[in-house]
Parts: sequence; structure tokens; C-alpha cells
Amino acid sequence: MPDRCHSTGSCWSQLRKISSPYLGLSRRPFMAASALAAETVTDAPVAIVELGSDCFAITSPGEATTGVIVGPDGVVVIDAQGTPARSARTAEALRRITDRPVRQLLLTHYHADSTLGAPAFGASEISASALTRGLILERGRASRERDQRRRGGDVHDGAMPRMVWPSATFGSSLSVWLGQREIRMMHLGRGHTLGDVVVWLPDARTMFVGDLVAHDVFPDAWDAYFQHWTQTLERIAGFRPAVVVPGHGETLPTAEAVSDGIGRTRARVAAIAAAASAAAEAGEPWTAAHQRAAESLAAAEPALVESEGWQDALAAAASRAFAEAKGQEMPLLWSYEREQALVLERSML
Repeated sequence: MPDRCHSTGSCWSQLRKISSPYLGLSRRPFMAASALAAETVTDAPVAIVELGSDCFAITSPGEATTGVIVGPDGVVVIDAQGTPARSARTAEALRRITDRPVRQLLLTHYHADSTLGAPAFGASEISASALTRGLILERGRASRERDQRRRGGDVHDGAMPRMVWPSATFGSSLSVWLGQREIRMMHLGRGHTLGDVVVWLPDARTMFVGDLVAHDVFPDAWDAYFQHWTQTLERIAGFRPAVVVPGHGETLPTAEAVSDGIGRTRARVAAIAAAASAAAEAGEPWTAAHQRAAESLAAAEPALVESEGWQDALAAAASRAFAEAKGQEMPLLWSYEREQALVLERSML
């Protein structure tokens, strides 16, 4: 299999040709297609990226990335997509790598787009930080409804994906063993959310970082901690990973790419935080923080201005960073209505 299968129409034909040494063992059944028929799912191609050392990333444009670690008698999966139907496409790609059963699903954070598709993998156990489980309890339903409404879906209880609850939680770190291989979940600090974790494979120096690193997509940062995020990125860099897999976008497969991806994320976070602090100190409204951040980012990354939806994503980030600069430690609950009101206010500038 090639090192990288880019997200083009040729990916599925390449995937069908994979001859994997992991195929041939019994597997846990994945969710039946008939149970998923109620949702219309994008036909964007799914790509398998081979990372080496029995590690893979499964990606698709607009979807969360899923990590895969294959062991002697089972698989560990890292993050899902936003619905079981969307994760079923990822599960199908996983079956082209191996038919060994999924033993564990590890969640890097609580957001709906990375958690609610979990049932499609049929994992025996779902692990997350205790903070993430608390956030699912406190904010998970709002995140689910917002994602559903973003897609134009029905928000009645029966029409939305069921909530996903971790069955195992931890404080600062947890070692999951796949045979003799250690897979270490670590909470390195606040950042994209209160409860973010990274998944570290010491033997392969590979790290799955969820949405803490967002180098080629603009992060959803409505409940981020800008005053802590850069410190958490420094801790990630301190492990000197050879490969980093972000929660969205391209994998960072070399030390140079890792350094660039972490550095770019750090620069964006710092620019937004600085703009928010300047606006707060000047007694300006949050919209001034947005304007300051937009000018700073556009000067540093002109191509960013061309990316779809970045101004709306920046509005959410600037609003949160401004509130934090004004002393609001905990983010407000981010509802669909609040998101739309913020977008409207930003559009009137």
C-alpha cells in the first residue's frame, strides 16, 4: 500500500486492491447498513494513510480523522465521526485493513463530530478523560443538536444519534495495552476543550492529537482555553513525535511537518489570544477582537482568507478568547442559536 492515498476519486479503487496481512481473523460485526439508511451521507472519498508500525489514519474531507492501531488479537480505534452512518464508511475502510475485532475506542475530546458515530465500530470499551465524560454530560446534547442542525437534520430525540458515554475514564493518563504494546492516553492540559487528550505510541513515536493541532483547517474553538492552549502545544512538541495525526486534515508524517503543523497552530492561537487581550484592555467589544485577529491572521497567512467559512469560525474563536480575556474562565454553553446570532453580528460589521 502506498504511504499516502490522497482524497481523490481513485482512493476507493486503490483500497479495494489492498492485500493486508491482518485479514482473515474473526471480527465483531459492524452496524448493519439498514440501521443507517435514515441519514444521507456524503460520498466524499475515504482515504487510508499508512503510518507504519501497524498504525493507520482514515480520513475523509469534512469529517473527523479516525486512528487505527492493529494488535495481535484486536484493534484500538481513536475517535469516530458525527453519526453512526458516517462512521460506518470509516468502519468499512477499517475492514480493508483488518477484520480483527475493535477492542477499544479512545476519544480525544467530547465534540459530537468525533464521538457520536462510535456505535458503528462495535468497541468493547470506550475510554476518555474524566473531564471529557463530564463535558459530554454537561454539553454533549447541545453539541449533538448543533451538529444536527448544521446539517439541516431533524432535532427530535428519535432522529438524532444516541449519546455516547465512555465506559472507562482517567485523570491524567491511562495506558491501554494491545498485546505487549503500550498505547498511552494523556491529558496534557487545556486547549481545544477542557478535557483534551493525546494518544501516544512510545515505540513508534506517533501521536494522535485530536483537535489540539489544527494546521490546515481552522479549528472550532468556541469552548477553547486560549490562555492554556499554547502551553499544551509545547508539551506535545516536548515528546518530539515523529508523526502527528490531527483530528481533521492532513497527517503530519515527518519531523519537519510536525514542527510546522504545531507551530502554525500555536501562531494562530497566539494571534487570537493577543487580539482578544488587546481589545479587552482597550475597553472594546468582542467584534474588535475579531477584527484585530482577522487582520493579523490575514497578514500572516494570506491563503487563509480564501478558505470557506474561516471568518465564521474565527468569530466563535474571537468571542471565546475575548470572554476569557475578560475573566470568564469557563466557556458558555455553545448552542446553535448562539452560533447563528454570533455569525449574524459578525456579518453586520
